Amino acid sequence: NAGKHRNVGYRDLSEREREWAARVAEMLEEARRSDEEEDGRYGAGQRGDELPEPLRTAAGQLEKIRAAKQELEREAREKAEGALSASRAALEAAVQALSAAASEAAAQESRLKVLRQQEGARRTSAEAHLAQKAPGRAGKTLAERIVTTPCLVDAAAARARLMEVFDLSETQANYILEMPLRRLTRLSTIELEQERDQLLRTIEELDTLLGDERRIRRLVADELAQVATTHGTPRRTVLLEQAPEPVATDLEVPDEPCLVLLSSTGLVARTRSAEELARSGGRARHDVITGIVRTTSRGEFGVVTDRGRLVRAGVVSLPVLPDSAGSPVLRGGVPLADIVGLESGESIVGIVDIGTDAAPLALGTRRGVVKRVQPEQVNKPAWEVITLAPGDAVVGVGNAPDGAELAFVTDEAQLLHFAASAVRPQGRAAGGMAGIACDDGVSVICFTVVPSDAEVITIAGARGALPGADPGTIKRTPFALYPGKGRATGGVRCHGFRKGEDHLTFAAIVPPQPRLAGPQGAPVEAPEQNPRRDGTGTPLQDVVEAAG
Repeated sequence: NAGKHRNVGYRDLSEREREWAARVAEMLEEARRSDEEEDGRYGAGQRGDELPEPLRTAAGQLEKIRAAKQELEREAREKAEGALSASRAALEAAVQALSAAASEAAAQESRLKVLRQQEGARRTSAEAHLAQKAPGRAGKTLAERIVTTPCLVDAAAARARLMEVFDLSETQANYILEMPLRRLTRLSTIELEQERDQLLRTIEELDTLLGDERRIRRLVADELAQVATTHGTPRRTVLLEQAPEPVATDLEVPDEPCLVLLSSTGLVARTRSAEELARSGGRARHDVITGIVRTTSRGEFGVVTDRGRLVRAGVVSLPVLPDSAGSPVLRGGVPLADIVGLESGESIVGIVDIGTDAAPLALGTRRGVVKRVQPEQVNKPAWEVITLAPGDAVVGVGNAPDGAELAFVTDEAQLLHFAASAVRPQGRAAGGMAGIACDDGVSVICFTVVPSDAEVITIAGARGALPGADPGTIKRTPFALYPGKGRATGGVRCHGFRKGEDHLTFAAIVPPQPRLAGPQGAPVEAPEQNPRRDGTGTPLQDVVEAAG
Protein backbone atom coordinates (compact mmCIF):
# COMPACT_ATOMS: atom_id res chain seq x y z
CA ASN A 1 0.00 0.00 0.00
CA ALA A 2 3.00 2.36 -0.21
CA GLY A 3 2.73 5.47 -2.35
CA LYS A 4 4.79 8.53 -3.10
CA HIS A 5 2.20 10.94 -1.77
CA ARG A 6 2.22 9.05 1.57
CA ASN A 7 5.95 9.16 2.06
CA VAL A 8 7.06 11.55 4.90
CA GLY A 9 10.64 12.53 5.55
CA TYR A 10 12.36 13.16 8.86
CA ARG A 11 12.24 16.91 8.37
CA ASP A 12 8.46 16.90 7.88
CA LEU A 13 7.94 14.77 10.99
CA SER A 14 10.01 17.18 13.07
CA GLU A 15 7.91 20.16 11.92
CA ARG A 16 4.67 18.36 12.70
CA GLU A 17 5.97 17.45 16.16
CA ARG A 18 6.71 21.13 16.91
CA GLU A 19 3.23 22.16 15.69
CA TRP A 20 1.39 19.60 17.88
CA ALA A 21 3.54 20.44 20.89
CA ALA A 22 2.60 24.13 20.55
CA ARG A 23 -1.12 23.24 20.17
CA VAL A 24 -1.10 21.00 23.27
CA ALA A 25 0.63 23.71 25.30
CA GLU A 26 -2.03 26.21 24.19
CA MET A 27 -4.84 23.85 25.20
CA LEU A 28 -3.32 23.21 28.62
CA GLU A 29 -2.90 26.93 29.21
CA GLU A 30 -6.56 27.55 28.29
CA ALA A 31 -7.67 24.78 30.69
CA ARG A 32 -5.56 26.27 33.49
CA ARG A 33 -7.10 29.73 33.00
CA SER A 34 -10.60 28.22 33.00
CA ASP A 35 -9.89 26.34 36.27
CA GLU A 36 -8.59 29.48 37.91
CA GLU A 37 -11.66 31.44 36.79
CA GLU A 38 -14.09 28.75 38.14
CA ASP A 39 -12.14 28.47 41.40
CA GLY A 40 -12.50 32.19 41.84
CA ARG A 41 -16.21 32.08 41.09
CA TYR A 42 -17.32 28.84 42.85
CA GLY A 43 -14.39 28.06 45.13
CA ALA A 44 -11.59 25.54 44.90
CA GLY A 45 -12.72 22.06 43.99
CA GLN A 46 -16.34 23.15 43.10
CA ARG A 47 -18.03 22.68 39.71
CA GLY A 48 -20.86 25.17 40.19
CA ASP A 49 -23.71 22.68 39.56
CA GLU A 50 -23.75 21.02 43.00
CA LEU A 51 -27.02 20.79 44.96
CA PRO A 52 -27.55 23.22 47.82
CA GLU A 53 -26.31 21.98 51.15
CA PRO A 54 -29.80 21.15 52.58
CA LEU A 55 -30.63 18.99 49.53
CA ARG A 56 -27.46 16.92 49.30
CA THR A 57 -28.83 14.21 51.63
CA ALA A 58 -32.11 12.24 51.61
CA ALA A 59 -33.05 13.63 55.03
CA GLY A 60 -32.55 17.16 53.79
CA GLN A 61 -34.68 16.53 50.71
CA LEU A 62 -37.51 15.04 52.83
CA GLU A 63 -37.43 18.03 55.18
CA LYS A 64 -37.61 20.43 52.24
CA ILE A 65 -40.57 18.54 50.70
CA ARG A 66 -42.46 18.59 54.00
CA ALA A 67 -41.91 22.31 54.34
CA ALA A 68 -43.19 22.93 50.80
CA LYS A 69 -46.22 20.71 51.47
CA GLN A 70 -47.07 22.62 54.64
CA GLU A 71 -46.84 25.90 52.76
CA LEU A 72 -49.21 24.66 50.04
CA GLU A 73 -51.67 23.35 52.63
CA ARG A 74 -51.60 26.69 54.42
CA GLU A 75 -52.36 28.57 51.21
CA ALA A 76 -55.21 26.15 50.31
CA ARG A 77 -56.66 26.42 53.82
CA GLU A 78 -56.63 30.22 53.71
CA LYS A 79 -58.30 30.21 50.30
CA ALA A 80 -61.00 27.71 51.45
CA GLU A 81 -61.70 29.70 54.62
CA GLY A 82 -62.14 32.84 52.56
CA ALA A 83 -64.56 31.10 50.14
CA LEU A 84 -66.47 29.57 53.09
CA SER A 85 -66.84 32.94 54.76
CA ALA A 86 -68.17 34.47 51.55
CA SER A 87 -70.61 31.57 51.03
CA ARG A 88 -71.79 31.80 54.65
CA ALA A 89 -72.43 35.51 54.29
CA ALA A 90 -74.34 34.96 51.04
CA LEU A 91 -76.38 32.15 52.64
CA GLU A 92 -77.27 34.31 55.62
CA ALA A 93 -78.40 37.06 53.28
CA ALA A 94 -80.51 34.58 51.31
CA VAL A 95 -82.07 33.20 54.52
CA GLN A 96 -82.97 36.67 55.66
CA ALA A 97 -84.51 37.44 52.27
CA LEU A 98 -86.50 34.19 52.33
CA SER A 99 -87.68 34.89 55.88
CA ALA A 100 -88.88 38.31 54.84
CA ALA A 101 -90.61 36.84 51.77
CA ALA A 102 -92.23 34.11 53.90
CA SER A 103 -93.49 36.68 56.40
CA GLU A 104 -94.92 38.76 53.58
CA ALA A 105 -96.54 35.68 52.02
CA ALA A 106 -98.07 34.67 55.36
CA ALA A 107 -99.46 38.15 55.85
CA GLN A 108 -100.83 38.13 52.29
CA GLU A 109 -102.41 34.72 52.85
CA SER A 110 -104.03 35.96 56.06
CA ARG A 111 -105.46 38.96 54.21
CA LEU A 112 -106.75 36.67 51.44
CA LYS A 113 -108.40 34.36 53.97
CA VAL A 114 -110.16 37.30 55.59
CA LEU A 115 -111.31 38.51 52.17
CA ARG A 116 -112.54 35.00 51.23
CA GLN A 117 -114.45 34.68 54.47
CA GLN A 118 -116.01 38.10 53.98
CA GLU A 119 -116.94 37.25 50.39
CA GLY A 120 -118.36 33.88 51.45
CA ALA A 121 -120.42 35.48 54.17
CA ARG A 122 -121.66 38.11 51.74
CA ARG A 123 -122.64 35.49 49.14
CA THR A 124 -124.32 33.29 51.73
CA SER A 125 -126.30 36.26 53.02
CA ALA A 126 -127.20 37.18 49.45
CA GLU A 127 -128.35 33.64 48.64
CA ALA A 128 -130.44 33.49 51.78
CA HIS A 129 -131.86 36.89 51.03
CA LEU A 130 -132.54 35.89 47.43
CA ALA A 131 -134.30 32.71 48.46
CA GLN A 132 -136.94 34.83 50.21
CA LYS A 133 -138.15 35.94 46.77
CA ALA A 134 -138.76 32.42 45.41
CA PRO A 135 -142.21 32.31 43.75
CA GLY A 136 -144.82 29.67 44.30
CA ARG A 137 -145.50 26.63 42.15
CA ALA A 138 -148.29 28.33 40.22
CA GLY A 139 -146.33 31.23 38.79
CA LYS A 140 -143.11 31.63 36.86
CA THR A 141 -139.87 31.08 38.77
CA LEU A 142 -137.53 33.91 39.47
CA ALA A 143 -134.98 32.52 36.99
CA GLU A 144 -137.55 32.30 34.19
CA ARG A 145 -138.66 35.86 34.75
CA ILE A 146 -135.10 37.15 34.89
CA VAL A 147 -134.21 35.37 31.67
CA THR A 148 -137.18 36.93 29.88
CA THR A 149 -136.27 40.42 31.12
CA PRO A 150 -134.79 42.67 28.36
CA CYS A 151 -131.00 42.71 28.50
CA LEU A 152 -129.39 45.88 29.82
CA VAL A 153 -125.78 46.71 29.14
CA ASP A 154 -125.35 49.19 32.00
CA ALA A 155 -124.95 47.39 35.34
CA ALA A 156 -126.49 50.25 37.29
CA ALA A 157 -129.56 50.34 35.02
CA ALA A 158 -129.87 46.53 35.22
CA ARG A 159 -129.66 46.67 39.02
CA ALA A 160 -132.34 49.38 39.19
CA ARG A 161 -134.56 47.43 36.76
CA LEU A 162 -134.33 44.27 38.84
CA MET A 163 -135.09 46.13 42.06
CA GLU A 164 -138.11 47.83 40.44
CA VAL A 165 -139.66 44.87 38.59
CA PHE A 166 -139.06 42.11 41.18
CA ASP A 167 -139.09 44.20 44.37
CA LEU A 168 -135.53 43.14 45.30
CA SER A 169 -133.06 44.69 47.64
CA GLU A 170 -129.75 46.05 46.37
CA THR A 171 -127.89 43.03 47.79
CA GLN A 172 -130.24 40.62 45.98
CA ALA A 173 -129.92 42.52 42.71
CA ASN A 174 -126.11 42.55 42.90
CA TYR A 175 -126.02 38.82 43.60
CA ILE A 176 -128.25 38.09 40.59
CA LEU A 177 -126.08 40.22 38.32
CA GLU A 178 -122.94 38.34 39.45
CA MET A 179 -124.58 34.90 39.14
CA PRO A 180 -123.84 32.95 35.89
CA LEU A 181 -126.83 32.08 33.75
CA ARG A 182 -126.33 28.34 34.30
CA ARG A 183 -126.79 28.87 38.05
CA LEU A 184 -129.88 30.96 37.47
CA THR A 185 -131.49 28.14 35.49
CA ARG A 186 -130.95 25.80 38.42
CA LEU A 187 -133.49 27.79 40.36
CA SER A 188 -136.12 26.57 37.91
CA THR A 189 -138.58 23.75 38.58
CA ILE A 190 -137.44 22.15 35.29
CA GLU A 191 -134.62 20.34 37.06
CA LEU A 192 -136.99 19.10 39.74
CA GLU A 193 -139.31 17.75 37.09
CA GLN A 194 -136.44 16.00 35.29
CA GLU A 195 -135.28 14.45 38.57
CA ARG A 196 -138.83 13.26 39.22
CA ASP A 197 -139.04 11.66 35.77
CA GLN A 198 -135.69 9.93 36.28
CA LEU A 199 -136.82 8.52 39.63
CA LEU A 200 -140.02 7.23 38.07
CA ARG A 201 -138.05 5.47 35.32
CA THR A 202 -135.72 3.91 37.91
CA ILE A 203 -138.71 2.66 39.91
CA GLU A 204 -140.19 1.16 36.77
CA GLU A 205 -136.93 -0.63 35.90
CA LEU A 206 -136.61 -2.03 39.43
CA ASP A 207 -140.22 -3.29 39.35
CA THR A 208 -139.50 -5.04 36.05
CA LEU A 209 -136.29 -6.57 37.47
CA LEU A 210 -138.09 -7.88 40.58
CA GLY A 211 -140.66 -9.56 38.38
CA ASP A 212 -138.11 -11.56 36.32
CA GLU A 213 -136.03 -14.16 38.24
CA ARG A 214 -133.63 -14.78 35.32
CA ARG A 215 -132.75 -11.09 35.13
CA ILE A 216 -132.13 -11.06 38.88
CA ARG A 217 -129.74 -14.03 38.63
CA ARG A 218 -127.92 -12.48 35.67
CA LEU A 219 -127.52 -9.18 37.51
CA VAL A 220 -126.25 -10.94 40.65
CA ALA A 221 -123.80 -13.00 38.58
CA ASP A 222 -122.47 -9.89 36.82
CA GLU A 223 -122.01 -8.06 40.12
CA LEU A 224 -120.25 -11.06 41.71
CA ALA A 225 -117.93 -11.34 38.70
CA GLN A 226 -117.11 -7.65 38.98
CA VAL A 227 -116.38 -8.04 42.71
CA ALA A 228 -114.18 -11.08 42.03
CA THR A 229 -112.26 -9.19 39.37
CA THR A 230 -111.75 -6.15 41.58
CA HIS A 231 -111.03 -7.79 44.93
CA GLY A 232 -110.16 -11.40 44.05
CA THR A 233 -106.85 -13.02 45.01
CA PRO A 234 -105.17 -16.03 43.35
CA ARG A 235 -106.52 -19.40 44.45
CA ARG A 236 -104.20 -21.18 46.86
CA THR A 237 -105.65 -24.63 46.22
CA VAL A 238 -105.40 -26.45 42.87
CA LEU A 239 -108.53 -27.83 41.23
CA LEU A 240 -108.08 -31.04 39.27
CA GLU A 241 -110.52 -33.40 37.61
CA GLN A 242 -110.99 -36.36 40.01
CA ALA A 243 -112.65 -39.68 39.20
CA PRO A 244 -115.15 -40.99 41.82
CA GLU A 245 -112.91 -44.01 42.42
CA PRO A 246 -109.15 -44.63 41.89
CA VAL A 247 -108.28 -45.68 38.36
CA ALA A 248 -107.10 -49.30 38.36
CA THR A 249 -105.62 -49.65 34.86
CA ASP A 250 -105.17 -47.59 31.73
CA LEU A 251 -107.77 -49.69 29.93
CA GLU A 252 -110.48 -48.43 32.28
CA VAL A 253 -109.88 -44.84 31.10
CA PRO A 254 -112.03 -43.99 28.05
CA ASP A 255 -109.90 -43.22 25.01
CA GLU A 256 -111.41 -39.81 24.32
CA PRO A 257 -109.98 -36.79 22.51
CA CYS A 258 -108.08 -34.37 24.72
CA LEU A 259 -105.35 -31.73 24.65
CA VAL A 260 -101.91 -32.03 26.22
CA LEU A 261 -100.75 -28.64 27.50
CA LEU A 262 -97.22 -27.49 28.37
CA SER A 263 -96.73 -24.31 30.42
CA SER A 264 -93.85 -21.84 30.28
CA THR A 265 -92.61 -23.25 33.61
CA GLY A 266 -92.37 -26.84 32.29
CA LEU A 267 -95.60 -28.15 33.86
CA VAL A 268 -97.74 -30.52 31.79
CA ALA A 269 -101.38 -31.63 32.11
CA ARG A 270 -104.29 -32.67 29.91
CA THR A 271 -107.82 -31.43 29.41
CA ARG A 272 -110.96 -33.52 29.67
CA SER A 273 -111.99 -32.68 26.10
CA ALA A 274 -110.42 -31.47 22.87
CA GLU A 275 -112.36 -28.20 22.69
CA GLU A 276 -110.53 -25.01 21.76
CA LEU A 277 -108.98 -23.23 24.72
CA ALA A 278 -110.42 -19.92 25.90
CA ARG A 279 -108.11 -16.89 26.08
CA SER A 280 -110.18 -14.84 28.52
CA GLY A 281 -110.37 -14.33 32.26
CA GLY A 282 -107.92 -13.03 34.83
CA ARG A 283 -104.22 -13.78 34.92
CA ALA A 284 -102.48 -16.23 37.27
CA ARG A 285 -99.19 -18.04 37.59
CA HIS A 286 -98.55 -20.88 35.10
CA ASP A 287 -101.22 -19.62 32.65
CA VAL A 288 -98.87 -19.13 29.67
CA ILE A 289 -99.21 -22.16 27.38
CA THR A 290 -96.19 -22.77 25.15
CA GLY A 291 -97.14 -26.19 23.72
CA ILE A 292 -100.44 -27.86 22.71
CA VAL A 293 -100.84 -31.36 21.28
CA ARG A 294 -104.20 -32.75 20.19
CA THR A 295 -104.36 -36.46 21.06
CA THR A 296 -106.45 -38.96 23.07
CA SER A 297 -106.47 -39.84 26.75
CA ARG A 298 -104.75 -43.20 26.11
CA GLY A 299 -102.48 -41.91 23.36
CA GLU A 300 -98.89 -40.70 23.31
CA PHE A 301 -97.05 -37.47 22.53
CA GLY A 302 -93.44 -36.60 21.81
CA VAL A 303 -91.04 -34.45 23.82
CA VAL A 304 -88.20 -32.88 21.79
CA THR A 305 -85.01 -31.78 23.56
CA ASP A 306 -82.29 -29.31 22.59
CA ARG A 307 -79.99 -32.23 21.68
CA GLY A 308 -82.32 -33.38 18.91
CA ARG A 309 -83.83 -36.30 20.84
CA LEU A 310 -87.52 -37.23 20.73
CA VAL A 311 -88.79 -38.92 23.89
CA ARG A 312 -92.11 -40.78 23.90
CA ALA A 313 -94.52 -39.96 26.77
CA GLY A 314 -97.94 -41.30 27.71
CA VAL A 315 -101.05 -39.17 28.19
CA VAL A 316 -103.09 -41.29 30.62
CA SER A 317 -100.84 -40.61 33.61
CA LEU A 318 -101.09 -36.82 33.28
CA PRO A 319 -103.31 -34.85 35.69
CA VAL A 320 -106.62 -33.68 34.24
CA LEU A 321 -107.56 -30.01 34.37
CA PRO A 322 -111.17 -29.15 35.25
CA ASP A 323 -113.45 -27.39 32.79
CA SER A 324 -113.12 -23.62 33.01
CA ALA A 325 -114.78 -20.66 31.33
CA GLY A 326 -111.43 -18.85 31.20
CA SER A 327 -107.92 -19.71 30.14
CA PRO A 328 -106.46 -22.89 31.70
CA VAL A 329 -103.97 -22.61 34.56
CA LEU A 330 -101.42 -25.42 34.96
CA ARG A 331 -100.62 -25.00 38.65
CA GLY A 332 -101.89 -28.55 39.12
CA GLY A 333 -99.64 -29.98 36.41
CA VAL A 334 -96.53 -32.11 36.89
CA PRO A 335 -92.99 -31.24 35.75
CA LEU A 336 -92.50 -32.73 32.29
CA ALA A 337 -88.79 -33.23 33.00
CA ASP A 338 -89.70 -35.73 35.74
CA ILE A 339 -91.72 -37.81 33.26
CA VAL A 340 -89.28 -38.09 30.35
CA GLY A 341 -86.00 -38.41 32.24
CA LEU A 342 -83.56 -35.98 30.65
CA GLU A 343 -79.84 -36.51 30.30
CA SER A 344 -77.34 -34.34 32.15
CA GLY A 345 -77.42 -30.78 30.78
CA GLU A 346 -80.37 -31.52 28.45
CA SER A 347 -83.45 -29.27 28.30
CA ILE A 348 -86.95 -29.53 26.81
CA VAL A 349 -87.72 -27.50 23.67
CA GLY A 350 -91.37 -28.46 23.06
CA ILE A 351 -94.00 -31.15 22.65
CA VAL A 352 -95.26 -32.59 19.34
CA ASP A 353 -97.87 -34.98 17.95
CA ILE A 354 -96.40 -38.37 17.00
CA GLY A 355 -99.62 -40.12 15.97
CA THR A 356 -99.98 -42.09 12.77
CA ASP A 357 -101.69 -39.17 10.98
CA ALA A 358 -99.48 -36.44 12.47
CA ALA A 359 -97.91 -33.79 10.26
CA PRO A 360 -94.11 -33.84 9.77
CA LEU A 361 -91.99 -32.37 12.53
CA ALA A 362 -90.18 -29.07 11.80
CA LEU A 363 -87.03 -28.29 13.80
CA GLY A 364 -84.87 -25.15 13.84
CA THR A 365 -81.40 -24.88 15.37
CA ARG A 366 -79.30 -22.14 16.93
CA ARG A 367 -77.11 -21.91 13.78
CA GLY A 368 -80.06 -21.43 11.44
CA VAL A 369 -80.54 -25.03 10.24
CA VAL A 370 -84.08 -26.21 9.46
CA LYS A 371 -85.34 -29.76 9.03
CA ARG A 372 -88.65 -31.57 8.47
CA VAL A 373 -88.93 -35.22 9.40
CA GLN A 374 -91.82 -37.66 9.46
CA PRO A 375 -92.70 -38.84 13.02
CA GLU A 376 -91.95 -42.54 12.53
CA GLN A 377 -93.35 -45.17 14.86
CA VAL A 378 -90.08 -46.39 16.36
CA ASN A 379 -90.24 -49.14 18.93
CA LYS A 380 -87.99 -47.23 21.35
CA PRO A 381 -88.60 -44.91 24.29
CA ALA A 382 -86.42 -42.22 22.65
CA TRP A 383 -84.56 -41.64 19.37
CA GLU A 384 -82.77 -38.85 17.50
CA VAL A 385 -84.67 -36.83 14.91
CA ILE A 386 -81.76 -34.65 13.71
CA THR A 387 -77.98 -34.92 13.56
CA LEU A 388 -76.55 -31.74 15.03
CA ALA A 389 -73.19 -30.16 14.25
CA PRO A 390 -70.82 -29.66 17.20
CA GLY A 391 -71.95 -26.69 19.29
CA ASP A 392 -75.40 -26.54 17.67
CA ALA A 393 -78.72 -27.07 19.48
CA VAL A 394 -82.45 -27.21 18.70
CA VAL A 395 -84.30 -23.99 19.63
CA GLY A 396 -87.81 -24.69 18.32
CA VAL A 397 -90.05 -27.53 17.13
CA GLY A 398 -93.61 -28.10 15.92
CA ASN A 399 -95.81 -30.10 13.57
CA ALA A 400 -95.68 -28.43 10.14
CA PRO A 401 -97.78 -29.65 7.18
CA ASP A 402 -96.97 -28.40 3.67
CA GLY A 403 -99.37 -25.45 4.01
CA ALA A 404 -97.76 -24.14 7.19
CA GLU A 405 -95.33 -21.21 7.52
CA LEU A 406 -91.96 -21.50 9.31
CA ALA A 407 -90.22 -18.54 10.93
CA PHE A 408 -86.77 -17.76 12.39
CA VAL A 409 -85.72 -14.80 14.58
CA THR A 410 -82.05 -14.08 15.34
CA ASP A 411 -80.47 -12.11 18.16
CA GLU A 412 -79.51 -9.47 15.56
CA ALA A 413 -83.26 -8.69 15.13
CA GLN A 414 -83.64 -10.42 11.74
CA LEU A 415 -86.93 -12.25 11.03
CA LEU A 416 -87.32 -14.70 8.15
CA HIS A 417 -90.37 -16.78 7.28
CA PHE A 418 -91.07 -19.09 4.36
CA ALA A 419 -93.43 -21.92 3.41
CA ALA A 420 -92.89 -25.30 5.04
CA SER A 421 -93.20 -26.87 1.60
CA ALA A 422 -89.79 -25.32 0.77
CA VAL A 423 -88.21 -27.82 3.19
CA ARG A 424 -88.49 -31.37 1.91
CA PRO A 425 -88.84 -34.03 4.64
CA GLN A 426 -85.65 -35.97 5.44
CA GLY A 427 -84.78 -39.12 7.34
CA ARG A 428 -84.03 -39.21 11.07
CA ALA A 429 -80.25 -39.32 10.55
CA ALA A 430 -80.12 -36.28 8.26
CA GLY A 431 -78.69 -32.98 9.46
CA GLY A 432 -81.22 -30.63 7.83
CA MET A 433 -80.62 -27.74 5.45
CA ALA A 434 -79.96 -23.99 5.59
CA GLY A 435 -82.92 -22.13 7.03
CA ILE A 436 -81.68 -18.58 7.66
CA ALA A 437 -78.33 -17.07 6.76
CA CYS A 438 -76.41 -16.22 9.97
CA ASP A 439 -73.07 -14.41 10.15
CA ASP A 440 -70.40 -15.50 12.60
CA GLY A 441 -71.45 -14.75 16.16
CA VAL A 442 -75.18 -14.50 15.29
CA SER A 443 -77.56 -17.02 16.87
CA VAL A 444 -81.19 -17.98 16.33
CA ILE A 445 -83.29 -17.35 19.45
CA CYS A 446 -86.71 -18.32 18.08
CA PHE A 447 -87.99 -20.90 15.59
CA THR A 448 -91.66 -21.79 15.32
CA VAL A 449 -94.52 -22.94 13.14
CA VAL A 450 -96.47 -19.70 12.70
CA PRO A 451 -100.02 -19.79 14.15
CA SER A 452 -103.02 -18.01 12.59
CA ASP A 453 -103.19 -14.22 13.06
CA ALA A 454 -99.85 -14.38 14.85
CA GLU A 455 -98.09 -11.57 16.66
CA VAL A 456 -94.33 -11.05 17.08
CA ILE A 457 -92.96 -10.35 20.58
CA THR A 458 -89.35 -9.08 20.71
CA ILE A 459 -87.30 -7.76 23.64
CA ALA A 460 -84.00 -5.88 23.19
CA GLY A 461 -81.17 -5.35 25.68
CA ALA A 462 -77.44 -4.93 26.12
CA ARG A 463 -74.97 -7.80 26.06
CA GLY A 464 -73.02 -6.55 29.07
CA ALA A 465 -76.08 -6.16 31.33
CA LEU A 466 -76.47 -8.47 34.32
CA PRO A 467 -79.30 -11.04 33.94
CA GLY A 468 -82.49 -9.60 35.41
CA ALA A 469 -80.97 -6.17 36.11
CA ASP A 470 -82.51 -4.46 33.06
CA PRO A 471 -85.74 -5.98 31.64
CA GLY A 472 -85.07 -4.21 28.31
CA THR A 473 -87.58 -2.79 25.82
CA ILE A 474 -90.44 -4.82 24.36
CA LYS A 475 -92.30 -4.57 21.06
CA ARG A 476 -95.50 -6.32 19.96
CA THR A 477 -96.17 -6.29 16.22
CA PRO A 478 -98.61 -8.14 13.91
CA PHE A 479 -96.82 -10.91 12.02
CA ALA A 480 -98.60 -9.96 8.81
CA LEU A 481 -96.44 -6.80 8.54
CA TYR A 482 -93.29 -8.84 7.81
CA PRO A 483 -92.88 -9.91 4.18
CA GLY A 484 -91.80 -13.46 3.41
CA LYS A 485 -88.47 -14.25 1.73
CA GLY A 486 -86.80 -17.32 0.37
CA ARG A 487 -85.22 -19.98 2.53
CA ALA A 488 -81.52 -19.48 3.38
CA THR A 489 -81.76 -15.67 3.09
CA GLY A 490 -81.17 -13.06 5.78
CA GLY A 491 -84.74 -11.98 6.55
CA VAL A 492 -85.99 -8.48 7.44
CA ARG A 493 -85.48 -6.18 10.42
CA CYS A 494 -88.00 -6.78 13.20
CA HIS A 495 -86.83 -4.48 16.06
CA GLY A 496 -85.03 -1.15 16.21
CA PHE A 497 -82.35 -0.83 18.89
CA ARG A 498 -82.30 2.13 21.27
CA LYS A 499 -79.09 3.69 22.58
CA GLY A 500 -77.24 1.08 24.64
CA GLU A 501 -79.06 -1.90 23.06
CA ASP A 502 -77.20 -4.24 20.74
CA HIS A 503 -79.16 -7.54 20.51
CA LEU A 504 -82.45 -9.30 21.18
CA THR A 505 -82.71 -11.14 24.47
CA PHE A 506 -86.09 -12.76 23.73
CA ALA A 507 -88.35 -13.38 20.74
CA ALA A 508 -91.57 -15.32 20.23
CA ILE A 509 -94.27 -15.64 17.56
CA VAL A 510 -97.55 -16.38 19.32
CA PRO A 511 -101.34 -16.36 18.72
CA PRO A 512 -103.31 -13.10 19.08
CA GLN A 513 -103.94 -11.64 22.54
CA PRO A 514 -100.57 -12.92 23.79
CA ARG A 515 -99.83 -13.62 27.43
CA LEU A 516 -96.40 -12.94 28.90
CA ALA A 517 -94.78 -14.57 31.93
CA GLY A 518 -91.78 -13.77 34.07
CA PRO A 519 -89.75 -15.90 36.50
CA GLN A 520 -91.72 -18.78 38.10
CA GLY A 521 -94.57 -18.14 35.66
CA ALA A 522 -95.58 -14.77 37.16
CA PRO A 523 -97.95 -12.91 34.81
CA VAL A 524 -96.64 -9.84 33.00
CA GLU A 525 -98.88 -7.36 31.19
CA ALA A 526 -98.44 -7.28 27.41
CA PRO A 527 -97.88 -3.89 25.72
CA GLU A 528 -100.06 -2.36 23.03
CA GLN A 529 -99.38 -3.27 19.41
CA ASN A 530 -96.72 -1.30 17.53
CA PRO A 531 -97.62 -0.88 13.83
CA ARG A 532 -93.96 -0.32 12.82
CA ARG A 533 -92.29 -3.62 12.02
CA ASP A 534 -88.77 -2.21 12.66
CA GLY A 535 -89.70 0.30 15.39
CA THR A 536 -88.14 0.53 18.82
CA GLY A 537 -89.69 -1.02 21.91
CA THR A 538 -91.15 0.41 25.10
CA PRO A 539 -89.36 -0.04 28.46
CA LEU A 540 -90.36 -3.07 30.49
CA GLN A 541 -91.04 -2.96 34.22
CA ASP A 542 -90.67 -6.73 34.78
CA VAL A 543 -88.48 -9.43 33.30
CA VAL A 544 -90.18 -11.53 30.59
CA GLU A 545 -89.11 -15.14 30.10
CA ALA A 546 -91.96 -16.63 28.04
CA ALA A 547 -94.91 -15.78 25.79
CA GLY A 548 -97.85 -17.85 24.63
